[in-house]
Amino acid sequence: MKKLIVVNTQRVLDICMGVGISDRVVATNDYANQYATNIDSQYMYKAFASLPSVGDRKTPDLESIAKSDADAIYAGSEKYYLTNVDSGATSYAGKTILRLASWENGGYANGALMIGFFTDADEGAEKFVRWMDSVESKVGSELSKISDKSSTSFLNVSSATYFGAQADGVATTLTKIGATNIGNTIITDTSKVGGSVPTYAEDINKHNDLDLIIYTPYMYLNYSDEQVKEKYNTFYSSLSTGKISALDAVKNQDIVMINYELPFCLVYAIAAKILFPDIDVDVDGMIKEYIDDYTDVESYTYIPNHFYYIPGSA
Repeated sequence: MKKLIVVNTQRVLDICMGVGISDRVVATNDYANQYATNIDSQYMYKAFASLPSVGDRKTPDLESIAKSDADAIYAGSEKYYLTNVDSGATSYAGKTILRLASWENGGYANGALMIGFFTDADEGAEKFVRWMDSVESKVGSELSKISDKSSTSFLNVSSATYFGAQADGVATTLTKIGATNIGNTIITDTSKVGGSVPTYAEDINKHNDLDLIIYTPYMYLNYSDEQVKEKYNTFYSSLSTGKISALDAVKNQDIVMINYELPFCLVYAIAAKILFPDIDVDVDGMIKEYIDDYTDVESYTYIPNHFYYIPGSA
């Protein structure tokens, strides 16, 4: 059994759960650890709550890594993770360095397949990835029936001051739907992951005809409906007093929330159903299947508002 140190985001914890190797993780970093220990996110990450942290994900404590009995370090791109080890190194302190995708360009499934291969959990990885493929295939088949998807447009924001584009995992996923991602028309460098709303406000405001703003924050499984609405209202309040408050989408509150924590295939399915409501896609059934079969969540009663929120719908 190969043991792992996660020097990456909490998406790697999601991948480990999906592949069925939560018990292989022996240490995380401060960024991932905060989700495992925070009372709001413990429903999803409780299995990792007691693990030690090796510090910052970009420059972790190398002495702590060296002392660990792990076999490998799941680090990700040398631009963001484990930057205090030579980018060309394949190991550190006898531990294999795995620079696998987790969110970059939506490469979640590739990361799952590779970590499954390395940990001899190929069967679990294949099952997880086949499920993701089935979700995307079903949604894609429905979307193919729509002839002019590009005439529908959206802006993806992770906060009132930042929008996603190009190589950002969520923005990449949303672009696959076929609707026009305004962020990509503003940030044209495909290596970038987004930009500042205030900085690009003039460019964003040129797209007053955009149909929807898709807000993708973390939404927690212990939240009441009122807490979900409060999260939405707090965001809306900031957006409506900011640099793009004059947009019709803001004034008309054409804004939805989708849980950032979800695998990209489910973000794809939910957003597709919101943008094109006539497609025959059971997003609630897909989300339930994910929670039941590919997470460590226990004793949870499904509430749609924990995964997507459309004002006025609940």
